[in-house]
Amino acid sequence: MDRQVNLPESGSGFSVPDSVRALGLSLIAPIDTQALSEDEVELWWQFNKTQEYMFSDFERGNRIGWIARFRDMRHLHLDIGGDGYALLINAWCCDTPEIHFCIWNPLRPFSLTLQAAVEILDFTFSRLQATRITGFIPTNNKLSAKLATMLGFKFEGCIRKSFRFFDQSYDVTVHGLLKEEWKQRQERLSHAKQQHESN
Repeated sequence: MDRQVNLPESGSGFSVPDSVRALGLSLIAPIDTQALSEDEVELWWQFNKTQEYMFSDFERGNRIGWIARFRDMRHLHLDIGGDGYALLINAWCCDTPEIHFCIWNPLRPFSLTLQAAVEILDFTFSRLQATRITGFIPTNNKLSAKLATMLGFKFEGCIRKSFRFFDQSYDVTVHGLLKEEWKQRQERLSHAKQQHESN
């Protein structure tokens, strides 16, 4: 699968000649889903469908629905080093995208996933000019909640019993991260790293 693809035109500073290689990304790669063959799209479906936590009872096994979203040009689809997939819903049509993660390689270290998530957030706030990123996390998905907390997302509320998973209803918690919060976090971490290295 060719990961050196061009991004679609957008109002966020991208144009067709911009290549992934020129963006300085090392752990993620935007996927041009319009350029993929049917076999490549099917491969992405096969990877994603193995992760039960990604799907509600309605969505599970719904190949046509998943592919329709995968092909949707309003969203930005990201390859996480061949080990997983991230989706930024409405990345190209608003400055407040919604983020979803899927990691299917059980051997991938959590620390590497965290680094990839940092790259995604840097990319989204700097290159896509997002003002906030929102995550909707079902309460049965403890790992996603842990990742959101470690990245500095703030709990903003609860949508009661809105995720049906194997015939049981779960609440969905809303987590948000603002651009200025992300910038402050990165500056603190950079300062702490410099202090550590100077000691």
